Amino acid sequence: MAAFALALALTGCTSEPDESAGGPAMYACALVAEIRTGAAPESWDVQPGPDADPELVSASAAISLLGAVSGAPLEGHDDLFSSAVTLGSGLADADTAVIHTGLDELDTTCDRSGLAWDDADTSMAGRLDYACGLVSAVRGDDSAVEDWIGAGATTNDREHLIANEAFGAAGLLGGTVAWQLPDHEELSDAAQRLFTGLTRAEPESIEGALTTIDDLCADR
Repeated sequence: MAAFALALALTGCTSEPDESAGGPAMYACALVAEIRTGAAPESWDVQPGPDADPELVSASAAISLLGAVSGAPLEGHDDLFSSAVTLGSGLADADTAVIHTGLDELDTTCDRSGLAWDDADTSMAGRLDYACGLVSAVRGDDSAVEDWIGAGATTNDREHLIANEAFGAAGLLGGTVAWQLPDHEELSDAAQRLFTGLTRAEPESIEGALTTIDDLCADR
């Protein structure tokens, strides 16, 4: 619990994600829909670690994709951002009531967003494919890391999207909560390095972790 709170405070591939704000938002809504079919928040263990609860992994990935960890909303999805911040607060404080509120808000906002997530693959293989696609997209962008992370980052919607793609990839691979993706521990280790680099705004660490993930994705 404390480690997750600290993480929030510090704040090729076979899949090609939608290169617009709607892509990460759509996938986050798919994750939320899956969470809602699983165990109730009262039974969640929000302690991070290699064997973290699947609901915690999914929730942390969803809020990362929606900008709650980077602090930058996706273009046109301020309402999803606000709900994701609520969910993140509940996770950080291990507050079941706030977790419920965040999930309820996300449920409602996703439903009225017009995003089509029914066909999104949120299986382990699907998440891996999507994360690899996000990393490929981030590395393929012309922007320097300094343009979208840290004190010198610009505030336009494109840079916000890149930052959330990077945080989202780290979350999907377990980096946000120190989870180990089964049979892909090297990817999870690199995702943790990516998350650390992002929260500390260390361009060299970020670039190194992105390169490692991209290479490991290509070698699958």
